[in-house]
Amino acid sequence: MYKIFALLLLSICHVLVALPSNAPQQIIEEKASTKSYFVGELGMAWQFPSDHLPIGASIDSIHFALWNTLNTEYLHWIEKNGQGLRDSLILNTNVPLSKNSILTIREDMVIECVMKMLNHSTHPRSILALQEVGRCLFKELSVRLPDFMHIFPENADEQKIEDVFIIDTRIFDIVDSEISQYTFSHNTIVRLLLREKATGLQYCFIQSHVPGGPVNSLPARIELAEKIMQAYKPENISIVLGDMNRSSDYFFPQFEEAAKKMGFTNQPFVDIDIPYPTHISTKMEACWIDNIFIANPYSQIVSHVAKDGTELFEELQPTLDLLENLKP
Repeated sequence: MYKIFALLLLSICHVLVALPSNAPQQIIEEKASTKSYFVGELGMAWQFPSDHLPIGASIDSIHFALWNTLNTEYLHWIEKNGQGLRDSLILNTNVPLSKNSILTIREDMVIECVMKMLNHSTHPRSILALQEVGRCLFKELSVRLPDFMHIFPENADEQKIEDVFIIDTRIFDIVDSEISQYTFSHNTIVRLLLREKATGLQYCFIQSHVPGGPVNSLPARIELAEKIMQAYKPENISIVLGDMNRSSDYFFPQFEEAAKKMGFTNQPFVDIDIPYPTHISTKMEACWIDNIFIANPYSQIVSHVAKDGTELFEELQPTLDLLENLKP
């Protein structure tokens, strides 16, 4: 009888332990970037059309770049001045380009910067990954791009997709593509499988504007890592890039776990060391939250990251100089 009573009591304890607690769960706030420094209210000193800076990189002679262009619909965050950018070029140029134009001066500047990256004299970008592409910007960009520059997805404005690729079809054939969403967010994961015409090498590009914040960042990193490892093929050169709302070091634990689930001995990706901060945060810090990860099985094919703004477009360099001069 004693043994039966003891077993019954133990079972009740197990049930009580398993029941969810009504106590509020403590959320541990991660610092978005483990590398950052305070810059204060930059105001008019910030003469750049986005709160993110573009990043350029190359794999052998293939040049690509990523950039969060700052959707005009989100400028209310700039107006709140948490980033110290309320008096910057961003809002000062948020006026119609002309009397009947739906495009703003700022959006026109963004398009000009995009065209300069595509037409650069020494590092023409054959792939651009753009985030926060607003509807008006997308429509105008689609009109201005030359015919051989393919924008994907073609109807991003209708699908309300803000992450787009621009592909130089003189350099690449598009083999396959996929668009998926996070289970808890409208943010997308966009995958492109490309074949380089000159060599036959295949490149898998995956871009995402990864959800951030103390609640969403970790589950988003888990979902992104699983998508990346599912798409990974050891014979392809794989590139993952985007505004990820966290510095690159946060992603490796999820990469490793997802690789194990897929039966890989090791996770194959390395991060590219970005030489300058890419964003001004709501703490008025210059931080590194836009990332590039590469898995390259070919040792003879080397990677390079743009260290000088002029490798992308000349108008970028003064902002890089500004942030360099503010380093403690």
